[in-house]
Amino acid sequence: MMSESSLALTSLPPEAAGSLATLGEHLALARLRRNESQRQWAIRIGVSVPTLMCYPLATHSDTRR
Repeated sequence: MMSESSLALTSLPPEAAGSLATLGEHLALARLRRNESQRQWAIRIGVSVPTLMCYPLATHSDTRR
């Protein structure tokens, strides 16, 4: 069974999905430019690290915690 959030993401129009991917890339770049770990970034935006990791484009490939 697919979760509501997964269903919502898979039913996005391509333009919206593309915009979200771009946003995720920009967030990842901002975090890396600030030299912040995922833990610091999660605290900054008010989510847990596991939640942050659900956004693969936002966390990029850096795994510092």
